[in-house]
Amino acid sequence: MQATARLLAAAALLALFPVLAEGQAPKPGTYYVDSTDIGFKVKVPKGWEYIPPEPSEIDRIGVYVPDGPMKFVSLGGNGNMNIYCWLLKFDRRGQSAETDADSEKKDRGSGKKWKAAADIAEFISRTPRAGSQFELVEEKVFKGVKVPATEYIFEGKSTGVFTSGKAGLPVYIWAVVYEMGPDLEVGLVFNAPAAKKKWAKWKKPLRSMAKSFKRVEVERVVVEVDESMSGMRAAKYAELQDQISRMPGWALYYTPNYFIISANSDRKFMQNIQERLEAIRAVYEAEYPIEKALEARRAKERREAEQAKRRKRKKKDKDGADEEPDAKSGDGEDDANGDDEHTVAMRADPMERSRTSIVRVCENRDQYHSYGGPGGSAGFWNSDTEELVIYDDKEIGGRENTWLVLNHEAFHQYIFYFYGNIAPHSWYNEGTGDFYSGYKLKHNKFDLKPAAWRQRTAQVNIRAGKYAPLKDLVRWKKSEYYGNNDLKLGQGANYAQGWALVYFLRTGKANRARGWQDSWGNILDVYLDTIVETGDLEEAVDEAFDGVDWEAFEEAWKNYTLKG
Repeated sequence: MQATARLLAAAALLALFPVLAEGQAPKPGTYYVDSTDIGFKVKVPKGWEYIPPEPSEIDRIGVYVPDGPMKFVSLGGNGNMNIYCWLLKFDRRGQSAETDADSEKKDRGSGKKWKAAADIAEFISRTPRAGSQFELVEEKVFKGVKVPATEYIFEGKSTGVFTSGKAGLPVYIWAVVYEMGPDLEVGLVFNAPAAKKKWAKWKKPLRSMAKSFKRVEVERVVVEVDESMSGMRAAKYAELQDQISRMPGWALYYTPNYFIISANSDRKFMQNIQERLEAIRAVYEAEYPIEKALEARRAKERREAEQAKRRKRKKKDKDGADEEPDAKSGDGEDDANGDDEHTVAMRADPMERSRTSIVRVCENRDQYHSYGGPGGSAGFWNSDTEELVIYDDKEIGGRENTWLVLNHEAFHQYIFYFYGNIAPHSWYNEGTGDFYSGYKLKHNKFDLKPAAWRQRTAQVNIRAGKYAPLKDLVRWKKSEYYGNNDLKLGQGANYAQGWALVYFLRTGKANRARGWQDSWGNILDVYLDTIVETGDLEEAVDEAFDGVDWEAFEEAWKNYTLKG
């Protein structure tokens, strides 16, 4: 889940409110204060809420959006545009002359790298949500503040993807960039309507906020780490505490295995989240034993090392090189990982890394979509940023929806740390996530129940004959599972069928399903083990379903699903 998904989510929200009154020009509100890193404060729009950056958005301090549904302004001509106030940093501190012009951040846990925009022009080029075809039309010294500052206006066109109604209307991005030092700048940035009458109403309050900018003294965050935390977990806790000090309205919670970041002030709800996360993890650990997972992971690393050795030999043969063997090669692991910093980092103790799991709980659906939740979703696990994101659905679908999404997405998170970033077929991946969403918490312990909403859909579709033959479903690519298939079966139907298949394979024997065959009980284990060991999806299906009588298998599955 990266910027594009976030933008599409915003566009989806915008389309929901075409008849509401448009948002007004922002008015100066309270100060945003950073007293723990750069050292500044500046007034931000009144009544707008702070949304933190995703971990990969390293040039962002945060973004402010109007609180509530009116997050857009009319551009005239039946065109609307979502409005934002970005706080940015262009931080080149600590870079050597040899480093890339862009600032770069490496996550100490995953080894992933993200690059920040070097300046305001590059930020705009990377931020399509505000429009396209931007050109600098004004640049001048910004007066009225005690630090050197420059005011910019870029003019572009609205786009049909990230606005509603007519596209191609003129829009502005207005910014003031403050020089905090030779290698450090802070930006206050707004998008705005460019029509003369509308811009006249925006210019004064924006400049008023920009003139409120002041330096403040920096006091580094002093973190008291719980004695029970390991080195990696303690480091992650300190890092998150430092970040939270600059995220107004957000707080950090922790359990033995999770860090939870949330703007939700409902203490009982947040306590429930913490209890549920630990309880469902105990279920994952029982059904995906850690030692077994680690052995599978070691097998995967050996396979990858052998593949790297073969690639190296082929390259030498092709180049005709006559080189001495690398004395560091050993069993091939260094060759496999020498230049792949992500893989090297992934070899850190998976158990320790899993105990740095981050769960972000947004206060409501509106905040979730502002943060980056895709339209139509209720939660997501982002393996790139290693963050699980959900929201409190109390106001719309009810908290039962929150709990089932939590169970589903936390499974993806758990599997990631012990098996790596594997990509099984969707019937297994999403079907297993939905299998866990059926668990119900009672007396701090989860009991397995069918996922009711998936069960009902599957039963209706089986009775109507609207389902994929199982021998086809287990080989479907993700695009087919998500609706692009010859049977014209939609995503919801396929998710329900995937859940029903996994539920049958996990519970059919214990519940004495009619027609059950003992050999079916190993299908899921063989499938996962083969993927981890070989990385070959087709081979995994071949091995897992070897010898299966598809007609008997499908008949037993249908009967079991209909019986409930």
